[in-house]
Amino acid sequence: MATENQNVKEATPIRFEDIDGAHLIRPLKTIRAAEQLRFSSILMKAVNEEALEAARAGEKDAIKASSLDFIAFADLIDFMIDHFAIDRDALDEFLSGPGAQEKGIVLAQGLSDALGK
Repeated sequence: MATENQNVKEATPIRFEDIDGAHLIRPLKTIRAAEQLRFSSILMKAVNEEALEAARAGEKDAIKASSLDFIAFADLIDFMIDHFAIDRDALDEFLSGPGAQEKGIVLAQGLSDALGK
């Protein structure tokens, strides 16, 4: 007889490379420690610590609008465009128009997770 824990499937983590827009970001191995620290510093200002920890723990939809400092998050997206883009114009275009806020948040969260490994 299967136990309750055996019936629960583990969530498969999403690879950064599979996130929409990740192909527009430089290879992770080329992102220097100083750039990673600056990125993390801006991210810590943009998202309240409790929501960030819940997201890192795998809690679905942990980062909500109420947990964001939108000005700091805008700075984070600008930082990604200015420092991490393979093609700055292509990333800027990807992060423009309808749905751009959500795409930017998802891409930044995925990048943060990938760099934190």
